[in-house]
Amino acid sequence: MRMKVTLHQLEVFLSVAELRSFTEAGRTLNVSQPALSRTIRQIEDGVGARLFDRDTRNVELTPAGRELAPIARRILGEFEGAFSELAQFVEGRSGRVTVAASCPRPSSASGTAIPRSTSPSAMRCRT
Repeated sequence: MRMKVTLHQLEVFLSVAELRSFTEAGRTLNVSQPALSRTIRQIEDGVGARLFDRDTRNVELTPAGRELAPIARRILGEFEGAFSELAQFVEGRSGRVTVAASCPRPSSASGTAIPRSTSPSAMRCRT
């Protein structure tokens, strides 16, 4: 079964799940309560199960909602982490640098040591 659930929908779901209130989640996300309810309904339709038991005062996760919550957290965390890594790369704070150097010939070695800031296997000279 293929479900189409967006990252925004997962954020809305988690907000309602954590705050246990459609009103508070709407305020936090700057979304009207009807729009928030519509988003939850779309997720429930896509999943094929109710995610919340709700009445006028209480909002509780159903078994399906409790199953989805850690999955949604993991997906959103991975997404944020991936873009954090990309931002570090773009800013030049991470990435891979390759340095090429010629190795001294055994007969003319000057005895100068090359600092080993990388693994020994990466510092081998090829003859």
